[in-house]
Amino acid sequence: MKISVCIPTYEMGGLGKQYLSRCLNSILKQDFSDIEIIVSDHSDNDDLKILIEDKYKESVTYFKNKEHRGCPASNTNNAINNSSGEYIKVMNQDDFFISESCLSQMESIATGNNWVVTSFIHYNENEKSYYKPMTPIFPEDPISLLRGINTIGCPSVGIFPNQGDLFDPKISFFMDCDMWYRMNKKYGSPLVVNQAGVAIGLGEHNLTHQFSNKDILSDTEYCFRKYNLS
Repeated sequence: MKISVCIPTYEMGGLGKQYLSRCLNSILKQDFSDIEIIVSDHSDNDDLKILIEDKYKESVTYFKNKEHRGCPASNTNNAINNSSGEYIKVMNQDDFFISESCLSQMESIATGNNWVVTSFIHYNENEKSYYKPMTPIFPEDPISLLRGINTIGCPSVGIFPNQGDLFDPKISFFMDCDMWYRMNKKYGSPLVVNQAGVAIGLGEHNLTHQFSNKDILSDTEYCFRKYNLS
């Protein structure tokens, strides 16, 4: 079963090359071989394109994406729309695999009619240290996801069937929560790999630092309208 690893990228204040290299190197170390790597690049320069052409040309399919710059969901969707795998594995460019068997473990329990999430750990970019390991827990009340309460993790922790499901570009803050909510409605609760497979890079570069409680409330109101919830 082929897995498409879809990486939405941008220049990230000059840190983009550093983080993307780390992410790609961790993918290429996976012991699962049936992988395609798709990069969709929202950068306003060609730094990431040059990086890929110089070091990863044989391994990565690159797309310069000039549409809807600054919208993470749209950039992620562009990568997904250009993929051919049976399963989609989104990886944020500042996240990376810490287990070389992560994809093979996830693939081993994927059936084509379910979604799988892996345990993970956070990585402090400033202190260069790991902290706060977590195992995804699907909430008893799935609607809590639409309030921004994410007990599963960011897009980098999951794989899901490549059956036309895309991230909602109208959601600013928790596009992952909305996707997990839809995955549950479509496939049921996720299967979970208990071994930590992914590190989530956290620092001042993260887009989440740019959002406020007002953004979270706006996303919640939108999602409640979208699903006709009260």
